[in-house]
Amino acid sequence: MRAAILVQMMSEIASHPPRIDLSRPTKVPRQRDLVAPLLTHGVTGAAWAFAGLWVLQAFNTSILGFIGALMLLWAGFKALILLVIYGAALYALTLRQDMFRFVAERRHIARINTRITRDLEAGKVERAMDRLHGLISCYPDNMGLRRRLGIYLMEGGRHAEAGRFLILHPAPTEEERGAIRAFYRANGDDPFQILRRSIKGVSGAGLSKTSQRVLLQLYAQVHREADQRSWVYRAVGAYLHHVMPAPRVAFWREHKDLIVEVAIFAGVVAVLFAIDRGL
Repeated sequence: MRAAILVQMMSEIASHPPRIDLSRPTKVPRQRDLVAPLLTHGVTGAAWAFAGLWVLQAFNTSILGFIGALMLLWAGFKALILLVIYGAALYALTLRQDMFRFVAERRHIARINTRITRDLEAGKVERAMDRLHGLISCYPDNMGLRRRLGIYLMEGGRHAEAGRFLILHPAPTEEERGAIRAFYRANGDDPFQILRRSIKGVSGAGLSKTSQRVLLQLYAQVHREADQRSWVYRAVGAYLHHVMPAPRVAFWREHKDLIVEVAIFAGVVAVLFAIDRGL
């Protein structure tokens, strides 16, 4: 009976994968991604165009008028960038919705899932488990695969082991939270041991913000000096500092190109305005 339920559950997950895997962020355009170019290229491009026209009019008999031509060329280049961005987004959203996703990865996972389902139907549980472990080693941050393995382990009564694979999942179910609690208890509720075992085999490159916050909570609970001197603690700290920087650092990383461009634009316009007034 357990084997039949397991086969049914894993078959459903394999045949009906989520549109967007929460653990492996895809490149599906978000609303923010579609609006951001209007600011970084649309607004700044319009500013360069108006400034270029003003420079051409103010310095039409001077060599400085060449700067106005360069401004207009830069504005035109930004308009071309906008055309490419929104053209590709429109094409993808209407005709090729898989264009921005990890297509090769998904196809590989789908092929192995088919073999896993066949192995389970044939009663070859250990082989199916080995295939699933192999997939996880290829895609260590794919929580969809980790959830699948967690389901297998929970059906086998191995809840603490399942909790290790599920602890970083961004949206665990109530049953999965029970497995995570079992994982905590199996490690004596020691945050360092839980942290150390939670990151085993995880690359960190594809973790969602929710998964990163779970790591941050475990990291913040480690207080013993001996644990804080360990390479595991230092490595997790360096990773969290990189992916979850201070607000000012995060703002600079995200908007530095726009800030630099606005500064250059303001400097050029200010100098030319001062020259124009001086003349």
